[in-house]
Amino acid sequence: MPIKLGVVGLSKNGGAWASMALVPPLFEEPLKSEYTLTALSTSSADSASASAEHFGAAAGAKVKPYSSATDAIASDTDVEMVAVSVKAPSHLAAALPIINAGKDIFVEWPAGKNLEETRQLAQRAKEKNVRSMVGLQGWQTPLVKKVKQLVESGRIGKVTSSTWVAYKLPAVPYWYPFTAASHLYTLDPEQGGALADIWIGHNLSMISRALGPLTTINASAVKTVSEIVVGPAPGAKLGDEGVYTVPAQAPDQYGVSGVFTSGALFVGSWRALSGGPFGGPALLWTIDGTDGQIRVESEVPTAGFPQIFAPSELFVNGERVDLAEENEGMPMTGRAWAEFAKGAEGEYPTLDDALLLRKQVEAIKVAAETGNRVQVSSI
Repeated sequence: MPIKLGVVGLSKNGGAWASMALVPPLFEEPLKSEYTLTALSTSSADSASASAEHFGAAAGAKVKPYSSATDAIASDTDVEMVAVSVKAPSHLAAALPIINAGKDIFVEWPAGKNLEETRQLAQRAKEKNVRSMVGLQGWQTPLVKKVKQLVESGRIGKVTSSTWVAYKLPAVPYWYPFTAASHLYTLDPEQGGALADIWIGHNLSMISRALGPLTTINASAVKTVSEIVVGPAPGAKLGDEGVYTVPAQAPDQYGVSGVFTSGALFVGSWRALSGGPFGGPALLWTIDGTDGQIRVESEVPTAGFPQIFAPSELFVNGERVDLAEENEGMPMTGRAWAEFAKGAEGEYPTLDDALLLRKQVEAIKVAAETGNRVQVSSI
């Protein structure tokens, strides 16, 4: 029987992630046979009613509208699982009633706006024995799956080191140098949506999925500007209507080094650029082993976000491996839903995985702030 799904944050208005990427794959086969949208919740009753009618037509089924707190959708007997797709500061308040009701849950990354909230969600899910999935869809990219398979097969021998360099170009409307007004909360490091939380978190999820987690971390971070431009859309400039600046509160450049559980060395760099021209790869990932090397390069401007814009090729010992065909078909969000539907056989990130990732992200922040090496286990 299909999983009866409710979605918090699914609105027909605006360009929210739930309506653009998370839910649409469920309306097509093979996922249409695995999930049935039965309810949704938005911030207001009017929005919920309009959205329920809109998405009910897409789903070919009646969708119940709920609004405000999630207690009502959590207690609906026609809902078996609820997806929480709202801004990071609201994740805990939205997710806890669902977990307490014993419903399976999906939560976007970051699962909580900080370590303590993430730990609270993971512990409560374990106590209530509910299945959980977190929106780290990078796990499902053919690139990560292929790299993991190559490493585990011994194709390049024992891994000795890995380097990751990712660039964020201004076209991506978060953090430095431009942030869309609808994402203003991402500039507050206390709200769980800062560059380190979202960008590094998603990237590190893919790295650790392929190579294992980091055990020790050193880091440096710098804030290269004092102000961030805020406006309605990328390309907006000061002087345009609705464009203004706010003080920069968090670093926009990170350099990280550490050691994986395997003993291999990691060196990573996340670089937010102020503008072009830009002539090099926006993502460079190398994995060195005793018998060879895996290399990933992508010059696509959005390549620094490979969990969304999956690279199509990699090189193994200099030989090109084309992943374009494997990237076709369902988006990564859809592939994650498919894995969850497999039950115990599925491979998808849980709240426990999110907690381990959050500890690594927090270790980066602490190391950057203190200048000290941090043991992830101490976080």
